[in-house]
Amino acid sequence: MLAIVGGNYRESVERGIRPWVEYAYTYPDGASSGRSRSRDLPAGRLKVATPVLRDLPEGWAPWPLSRETVF
Repeated sequence: MLAIVGGNYRESVERGIRPWVEYAYTYPDGASSGRSRSRDLPAGRLKVATPVLRDLPEGWAPWPLSRETVF
């Protein structure tokens, strides 16, 4: 999705006993978001992701441009 590679994607994990895992995309013509219960994800994956996502309150950075030359 262009929203992801363009840096317009955010994820977060709420704190709490049964937290929600949330995501949001922002497109030039609007936005979309959703969430699911953390129990839907493997516990190890959630444990690793939580501190990473807390350090990205504004979302993921855009992907770097490719330096490959297309012939």
